Amino acid sequence: QILAPSQISEYLFLGDSFNIQSGYVTDNGIGIDFRYEGATPEFLSNLDSQLNEYTSYSFGLTKYFDNNNLKIQAALTTTEMGIGNTVTTGELIFQVVF
Repeated sequence: QILAPSQISEYLFLGDSFNIQSGYVTDNGIGIDFRYEGATPEFLSNLDSQLNEYTSYSFGLTKYFDNNNLKIQAALTTTEMGIGNTVTTGELIFQVVF
């Protein structure tokens, strides 16, 4: 059976996506970062597509200790999926380097 181009998107992630990141760490070990990303399926009319349309924004704060061997990071992410469906998540990360 030969699939139509829009049917292929039911099995493969077809579309466009992007990710832009920026960050800065100060001399006293405080870092800030920002991410903006999004994706758009190739065939918007196919509701069964593997790739769903979304836009995501993230903001993070980091503090480095002990010559960068210990890191504490907090991040907040908001993802808008489709129309009117928004999810906000937060995370707190502790990292130790031996």
